[in-house]
Amino acid sequence: MGIPCVASNLEGPAEVLRNGEYGTLFTPGDSEDLAQKLVQVMDTLPQKREVAGKALAYVNESYSIVTMCDRLEQVMKE
Repeated sequence: MGIPCVASNLEGPAEVLRNGEYGTLFTPGDSEDLAQKLVQVMDTLPQKREVAGKALAYVNESYSIVTMCDRLEQVMKE
């Protein structure tokens, strides 16, 4: 959506956010860490919005329906 993202540091979100490159990751189950990360994002909103724009382009390129279908087709051929 082109907005700053805060997600649990789990396999799926960490992969999409490239281990924090395209968003902020917090420790799963740690509400204090989540709160700190949300404050951090709000305190650096202009920079985080720039990162979010880059993240949107990355996700559209890497996870589009066409890209994902192509990947699935490759897996099925193997």
